[in-house]
Amino acid sequence: MIARRLVLSAALLFALPAAAQNAKMYSVKKDASSLTYKLIHKMHTVSGKAPPSEGKAVLKPDGTLQVAVRAQVKDFDSQNSNRDTHMLEVTEAARFPLVEVKAVGTGVKPPATFPGSVPVTLKGKLTFGVYDPTMYAAM
Repeated sequence: MIARRLVLSAALLFALPAAAQNAKMYSVKKDASSLTYKLIHKMHTVSGKAPPSEGKAVLKPDGTLQVAVRAQVKDFDSQNSNRDTHMLEVTEAARFPLVEVKAVGTGVKPPATFPGSVPVTLKGKLTFGVYDPTMYAAM
């Protein structure tokens, strides 16, 4: 069996923070963000991306960032329609229509200006039909 690895990156660009008592709440800017997968195969590497259908983040005063982002599997685009159609079959997109990322990062500081972006390494749970704990980078 060929080993495959899925790496998921979430480009999280945060909107203005909502008022919160001890933590700052952020929403993902859907039009400026994406979830990206990268499949490493011995013959080639493939990547595809999709706009998030929703996403939220909470930045606690101690610098802990909690992120939850989801996207529709059908929205992933690898720039190859045959590959995308096959990916929908293999991942059973009709049965598992969503990709969800729930992750935590530490030592995070808010962007200097809003909207803004901050590179963050997150560790968490990726739900893509199955559970696979992995590391991801959000930029």
